[in-house]
Amino acid sequence: MKLLDINTWDRKQHFDHFSKLKDPYFGVTIPFNVEHAYQYAKDNKVSFFGVYLHACMTAINAVENLKYRIVDNTVQICDTIHASATIMRSNNTFGFSFIDYDKDLHVFLSNLSAEKRKNRAYTGSVSTG
Repeated sequence: MKLLDINTWDRKQHFDHFSKLKDPYFGVTIPFNVEHAYQYAKDNKVSFFGVYLHACMTAINAVENLKYRIVDNTVQICDTIHASATIMRSNNTFGFSFIDYDKDLHVFLSNLSAEKRKNRAYTGSVSTG
């Protein structure tokens, strides 16, 4: 992880503005055609969710600005962004997961499967993964 120099950053004014807000978050929703990913998952008998999540994480890890994280009022550039998803259990509760990202889809799917097994084995009502 590297530290970004806020004072020389071209987005310093944005950082100063948004860091003073009580809830400085926003979201964007856009349509995507996932037909090819869906067909790939079906043809290869793998989880569509896993293929979709891997594609998202690959895109995120390809854009440096999406790897920025604010830690103790500093901007740090993460080497890798990993995935997190809620995992439903058979008792209708869910757990939070931490899924190690890997560029290789099959390694990532294996990591996702391991996290699902771990989360589903938890018998309490809330898990942090």
